[in-house]
Amino acid sequence: MNMSTFFGEKTKPVASGGGGIMSTKRAHNKVGGFNANISLGYDHDYAREIAKFGKFGVIKKTRTIMSARRFEKEGFLKVWATWAAFGLYYTFIGLPTKQIISYHMPGGKYYK
Repeated sequence: MNMSTFFGEKTKPVASGGGGIMSTKRAHNKVGGFNANISLGYDHDYAREIAKFGKFGVIKKTRTIMSARRFEKEGFLKVWATWAAFGLYYTFIGLPTKQIISYHMPGGKYYK
């Protein structure tokens, strides 16, 4: 578990990685799904909104396997710096509704 997820569980819910988000259908429908107006961090917004309707938590006794393609293509330092910049923006300003940093998310096509 990364530190932002650990601390955010009790203070400002975050869904780092977005690949393992679970919610009830009722809560999902109440928040209207993911907000397409957010350019980056829509998973964090979703977690924050879902937390308003029930318990938010992180499953700690399981592991997920995620692709390392972004790290392999862009390099660890660049990815980490991008995530750190977003984390600071999110913490002090909020979720961006316009592109504040270059962060491509076209799926597998980007990595070929």
